[in-house]
Amino acid sequence: MNIIGGVIISVFLFISAPGSAPGRVMSEVQSVTVAAQDGDQLYQRHCISCHQGDGSGVPSMYPPLEGNERVNGDPEPLIKVMLMGENAPFSVDKDQYMGAMASYKYLSDDKVANILTYIRNNFSNDAPAISPEQVKEVRNELE
Repeated sequence: MNIIGGVIISVFLFISAPGSAPGRVMSEVQSVTVAAQDGDQLYQRHCISCHQGDGSGVPSMYPPLEGNERVNGDPEPLIKVMLMGENAPFSVDKDQYMGAMASYKYLSDDKVANILTYIRNNFSNDAPAISPEQVKEVRNELE
């Protein structure tokens, strides 16, 4: 290997080493912002057709996410629904819906957490974030 190649590899390894380049390490606030942006994009891709852009759902078919007790409540049942889906008919906040919820168990723990955190912090909801670790724990219980 020539000297230039060795220098390039050394610089690459230094830059990519954790903590070696302070400007490249994301702060917790930045990572939360990235997760929120990812959650929004994932919602647009996987959820919007049933739950709508404003989270209002489709009457009698898909429940609204806005002010939904399940969305704002204990994270475990919400994570389970996201991972396992739900067969129709089902009830949410005392209303009955006929559209089945698809299973998203094929999504990574990070993606499921980002979608659910996005939903829990939008559409007039104000619930704590869901972490990938919480999703992993529930996923492991279901297997």
